[in-house]
Amino acid sequence: MVSIDGAALAADAIAEDLIDEYRQFVCAIILGNGTPYFPPLAKPLGLRLTESRTVNSRVVYLRYQRIR
Repeated sequence: MVSIDGAALAADAIAEDLIDEYRQFVCAIILGNGTPYFPPLAKPLGLRLTESRTVNSRVVYLRYQRIR
């Protein structure tokens, strides 16, 4: 049986260079170990921060675009 979760699917898409824009909500809490969102890569992705805003006192929205 094969299980595919969001992080595994994202890791495959990142490794295949299929994503042009990343949008993340970051919450400043520590939960422990989990599945990394970004897989180990042979070279850096080359991202540029294009937007950021504070959603509330603990959450920040970040938008990055690939530099080609």
